[in-house]
Amino acid sequence: MKNQIIFSTFFLLANICLGQNESKNSDYGFCVYTGVQMPELKNINTLLASNNFPTFTKNIFSGGFLLYKESGKIFNTIEIFGLNSISNSDSSNSSLRVVSTAISTGYNYKLSEKISIIPSLSLNVFQAALKTFTTSTSNVDYTTYISTIKQQSEINGLGVGISPNVMVLVTPFEKWKPFHFGLKMGYNFTTNLDWKVDNDYKVNSVPKFEPLGVNISFLVGLKF
Repeated sequence: MKNQIIFSTFFLLANICLGQNESKNSDYGFCVYTGVQMPELKNINTLLASNNFPTFTKNIFSGGFLLYKESGKIFNTIEIFGLNSISNSDSSNSSLRVVSTAISTGYNYKLSEKISIIPSLSLNVFQAALKTFTTSTSNVDYTTYISTIKQQSEINGLGVGISPNVMVLVTPFEKWKPFHFGLKMGYNFTTNLDWKVDNDYKVNSVPKFEPLGVNISFLVGLKF
């Protein structure tokens, strides 16, 4: 996977530099989006279930925003997005939180003056947190409660990934040309993820899973 990251980085830098050469004819825009993220959680759900913790659903709502620069046919973006999933049972709960920053570059295919299709490649840097908590089943003193570290466990991971995407933008109104909306679809591959606990020790036994995965989002935005 390291070769894919190196290739993606060079590809991104080349297209970003190409876009800089056409900066005089550039357009800028802003979009917000929300949708569904479908991470691959089979292995982690198996681990949670075997230890009597509730598992996560396959579809998790996500949201974010992006800034873009359109230079000729080159379409570069910077975006921040995240997801949060919490599963509860009578005696315990599990939570998964992911926040990602991504840069991407793509090619703008204009089907008409109103419709554009933009395939792109992204490089993601993300932070993930997996937390489990067991509710106390008996009355305890507060000093005992806060010192019982087995009741709560959290690990944090810093990861890098690549993501092929397709975005469709539509400008429907003649009088409000800066306004547009569309769909964003893709798959975020986790190419590297290192887990640590709060005391900064590395965790070696977390099952392999994709905390990002397939995503489908609806977006709205304005062109400056």
